[in-house]
Amino acid sequence: MKTNDHALIEDILNEEFMQKALAECGLQNSKLADQEAFAIQLGENIMRRIVIEILAELPPIEHPVFESLVGSGKALEMNALIAKYIPNSAEFIHRHAIDEYEATKTEIHKLEQGVA
Repeated sequence: MKTNDHALIEDILNEEFMQKALAECGLQNSKLADQEAFAIQLGENIMRRIVIEILAELPPIEHPVFESLVGSGKALEMNALIAKYIPNSAEFIHRHAIDEYEATKTEIHKLEQGVA
């Protein structure tokens, strides 16, 4: 998905959120390049999770339509399709974005402890 199609995702992954995420994951003092790599990977993971969760809610017949809209720049059409099947889609997206962040944070802490 193109980031510019998803202002909500950009709102979630704002500077304040990223600073908090870096601190909670112990990366606040890491090199800028490492922080940027973390932010990019986290954003990609969140987008992937949201796409998977949306596809789980859409009827299979709509999957090709959704997939054709992802990254097409047709944000209004994509949002209309999502809203048709997912009431309160903004809350849905926000919840799954936070869930993915929490899962990522848990995995980082496991790695730090040598559990993973």
